[in-house]
Amino acid sequence: MFDPKNTLAFQGSPGAYSDMACRSAYPEMTTLANRSFEDTFDAVRTGNAALAMIPIENSVAGRVADIHHLLPDSGLHIIAEHFQRVNHHLLGVAGTE
Repeated sequence: MFDPKNTLAFQGSPGAYSDMACRSAYPEMTTLANRSFEDTFDAVRTGNAALAMIPIENSVAGRVADIHHLLPDSGLHIIAEHFQRVNHHLLGVAGTE
């Protein structure tokens, strides 16, 4: 049964790094995938989720500009922080150079 008080919203698809961050930081909560950062913020504002996990910066690409523009007027506040390790692997067919 869906319980908004036990739901953590994130932007992206199930299995994405933001979903992994949610499950790592709050394993007892249910995650709620959203198409955009705006939708993620709205999920909390409308009561469909208790919290939102959003990326503030990335060690490779730097700050996430959309968040720095959206957060000040969102009515939401940063209450905790979580560092999520990101790993990528290059795959190819045998014999490829």
